This record gives sequence, structure tokens and C-alpha cells, in this order.
Amino acid sequence: GKTVLLVAGGGHVSRTLGVPTHLPPALRSVVVLAVAGSATAANRSDVDAVWETAPVAPKDHCAALGKRLQQR
Repeated sequence: GKTVLLVAGGGHVSRTLGVPTHLPPALRSVVVLAVAGSATAANRSDVDAVWETAPVAPKDHCAALGKRLQQR
């Protein structure tokens, strides 16, 4: 009789390989995928709903870290 919300990324909520594979079969779960931009057909096939948000510009985190390390 309780509701639990799991917010996760990187495929952790995927029905085929994520947390739902470890839940009892009788437990009702709803999987919602939040995607920056548009979801591919492959993403849509494994979830109950897709929540599309505005796309995010790509960022090179390694380059930014390299610059910070060079400044030391």
C-alpha cells in the first residue's frame, strides 16, 4: 500500500537490465524515462512513458578538468 519513487540514470530503471529486474513479479511498477532531446525507438520500447525535455548542449568535461589541472 505504499508508493516508492526511484530517480536514477544510466539505465538503472530499464525493465530489461535495471532495478525492475530485481523486483518481485507481482509488484506493480511504472517506468518513466526523462530524456534531454528526443528519445529513440529503442528507449521507448522499454518504458511506460517518456518525458522529453529541451536538448542540452554537449560539454567536454575532460577538457574543462584539464584546464583546471594546468592552472595549478
